[in-house]
Amino acid sequence: QRAYVLDDRQHRRVPSSTHAAAEDSETAARVPTVSPPAAQAGSAPTASVLTPTAETDAVAAAASGAAEDTLLVEIRAHLCRTTVAGVVCLGVMSVAIVGLVAALLSSTAPSAPVPGASPPAAGLGPAPVGHNSPRAAAERAPPSHVVTLQPVIVSDETIEQLRRSMPELPDARQARFVEQYGLSEYDAGILGSDAPMAAYFETVTDQSGNAKLAANWTMGELAGRLNNEDISIGKSPVSAEQLAGMIARIADNSISGKMAKQVFEAMWAGEGSADEIIEARGLKQVSDSGALEQIVADVLAANQAMVDDYINTDEAKRKKKLGGFMGQIMKASKGQANPQQVNQILLQKLNELL
Repeated sequence: QRAYVLDDRQHRRVPSSTHAAAEDSETAARVPTVSPPAAQAGSAPTASVLTPTAETDAVAAAASGAAEDTLLVEIRAHLCRTTVAGVVCLGVMSVAIVGLVAALLSSTAPSAPVPGASPPAAGLGPAPVGHNSPRAAAERAPPSHVVTLQPVIVSDETIEQLRRSMPELPDARQARFVEQYGLSEYDAGILGSDAPMAAYFETVTDQSGNAKLAANWTMGELAGRLNNEDISIGKSPVSAEQLAGMIARIADNSISGKMAKQVFEAMWAGEGSADEIIEARGLKQVSDSGALEQIVADVLAANQAMVDDYINTDEAKRKKKLGGFMGQIMKASKGQANPQQVNQILLQKLNELL
């Protein structure tokens, strides 16, 4: 094998001197060297004659150098082409990225109107690049299923009307009952928690004029009977108007609380209004002061022992003795005597005996 070294100045390979000398010695040993004939005096100089071996080496060296030169040229050309292609690819990618960013910015930012051009349709926005294409026109067109809602303007009067038409909430109703009717928080909480019961109570109060009695009878006798018979207040046998009429008779002392219970039972049974029941059963309370004074005097005369016991009892304990007199008086009046009037007349007559 022939060894070569790279000549940087001429960009080709030349045979190494060591290997070239060895090859020349080997060739000389194999092939006899033919010496050129001696120059004769006066003869013309002759050209140098190369041996076959030397000529072959020169040709091989020249061919090898030419091949190496061709290879280096091809490598350099390939590197140049690769470098140029990379630069071109980077440039194309940069232009594409810049174009994409510009398209995004133009789609989000409103574009300035073109003089003489018709404005875009409402809701469609600025026309993108290539807006004359069928695809761009389809994208700008609003979907068929989208309905554009017109602004709704609600006046203050309408808002107030809607607010008044809304049902009252339990907490607001409870606060109103406390403020408007003077009920306790407990009573207002029970009556205000149920809308039908609250409406029933307010009807009774409006027609009787007595919120306290209306609350007591609605939460007491009425609610108890409704719960026992599992009836809603909307189906109560005693209407709000009937209960209000009975409460009015209690308030004007026409009947006592005990009589009122009898009247309520009769109304529940369907016997009519409070006035009709009071008249039919003779339950009207005796409020005539003259008649009551006579009844009290008769009871005191018939129970002298009780009178003496009252007089001899300490003043702090005398109040407890009044219950015995009241029982006798109500029995004599068949329960029709007005308790408040009887109590006043009784105290007056007993104090006169002290």
